[in-house]
Order: sequence, then structure tokens, then C-alpha cells
Amino acid sequence: TVAACVCSSVASVYLEKILIESKPSIWVRNAQLCLFTIPIAAVGTQMVKDDYLKEEGTPIHGFTFAVWASIVTNAAGGMIVAVVMKFAGNILRNFAQACAIVVGGIGSCLLFDFVITSRFVGGVGLVILSIFIYGSKVEQLIAWPA
Repeated sequence: TVAACVCSSVASVYLEKILIESKPSIWVRNAQLCLFTIPIAAVGTQMVKDDYLKEEGTPIHGFTFAVWASIVTNAAGGMIVAVVMKFAGNILRNFAQACAIVVGGIGSCLLFDFVITSRFVGGVGLVILSIFIYGSKVEQLIAWPA
């Protein structure tokens, strides 16, 4: 679990660095990232024993409107994240991430009968604090009241 967190963090920081410092547009950068994921997904698809894939020869067997809507929503969300990372300042990004965590917790309560516990609130607080610390400059952290 710790290794997965470290890998995710390193990937996020590297992606932000690339998006901020790169000259190509977001569309070009997404196409470049896609070139890495297509072979991995193709190998993964071929490794799975799927009878429908062998019968019909299409990996999109059974895709309904809801599935396509989910795909479009995820793609649009990815583009929005890329635009925010490219053009928004650190403060705006920090508030957006904090709001997303809070809204996600409230949505889980309403939709999935999730019970908010003190451990959950503490974890959310630590994550939000870490977001703001990450987005701060060294001078801001030194000036923080102890």
C-alpha cells in the first residue's frame, strides 16, 4: 500500500511538472500519453480469457448507453483535470481538491449510506492539510504560526 502511494505521488508530481513546463498543447500531450497506454491495455485484454471476445471478435460487446456515458464522463473529467493542472494556480487547485474530497464524502453518505467517523474526518483533514502544504512555498511554511 505504501509503495502504491509513493508511486502515485511521484507520478502526480511528474505529470504536473510535465504539464506546466511543456510547450505542446494539452491535446498533443494526451495523445502522447495515450500511445503508452494502448499497448498495455491491448496486452491486458489478450491475457484475459473472454468467451465473448472470441465469439464476436469485438472488445466492446455489451456496451450500453450507460457504459458509453461513463466513458465520455471520464474522458471529459480527464481533460478538465489537465486544463486545471495546466492553467490554474496552486491556490485554486488546492481549494478544488479540498472541495472534491468534501463533496465526495457527502455524496458517499447520501448515495451509499456511508457513515462519517472521526477517523474519516481526521484522514480527510490530513489529506487537505497535505494538499495545502504541497502547494505552499518554503517561505509560507516557515512563516506558519507554530
